[in-house]
Amino acid sequence: MPSVVHRVRRGRAVPEAAPRIEVMFPELVGRTCHLKPYTRVAVPKVKLQGEIIAYASPDSTFAVTKRLFDAARRSILIGIYDFTAP
Repeated sequence: MPSVVHRVRRGRAVPEAAPRIEVMFPELVGRTCHLKPYTRVAVPKVKLQGEIIAYASPDSTFAVTKRLFDAARRSILIGIYDFTAP
C-alpha cells in the first residue's frame, strides 16, 4: 500500500498523506490455450527514439493502462489496433 497518495485537483497531482487500499491486478494470466503450428515471418528491425510500451492481452490491458493513467503528469497518447482473429 502506498504511503503517499496522489490525487488530481484542478488539473494537478497533489500528494495526500492518507493511505488508500488499491486493488492489484496481475499482468500475466495463465492460459489454457495451445499454440498451433505456424510459419515464421521475418520482421524487419525498426529504429526508435524515445519510449514505447507494447502489450497484448485483454487481461493485461487494464492493469497496464491504469498504471499509465495513474502516473501521468501532463498527457497520455494511446494508439490502439484491433487485430480480431476469425
